[in-house]
Amino acid sequence: AVELWEAAKNKLWTDIEFAVKNNTFSAHRAILAARSPMFTALQTEAGSRIKIDHVEPPTFYSFLRFVYKGIFRLKPGTSIEDLLHLAEKYQIQTLRTLCETCMQDIDANQLTAFAMAVKPDFELFMKKPQADNK
Repeated sequence: AVELWEAAKNKLWTDIEFAVKNNTFSAHRAILAARSPMFTALQTEAGSRIKIDHVEPPTFYSFLRFVYKGIFRLKPGTSIEDLLHLAEKYQIQTLRTLCETCMQDIDANQLTAFAMAVKPDFELFMKKPQADNK
């Protein structure tokens, strides 16, 4: 998948483009169709250039990278709300779930409960092993 992402970024063997504001993102139809039923439907009706007006380029970059690599790492300037909209529009459930989780407000009690649940048992680390004198 990494090689395919690099190929898309370098416009190698790409067959579709997304115009997002003043930026163009190239992609492979087969990769998009494999990840999203909406892209599969789009294959028959769309040309080789699709205009995306409602998001900023960093958000679309984060979206496309997730489609290719499955990595949820937000490029600076990414709008999580717009990324969620793209995930919903193109029916990419994993990305949708990740965005929704990021958008949840976590209060201090939830954070404390989470920290207590994952804290290591320090007593195990504090005990020195006993030498076996047999």
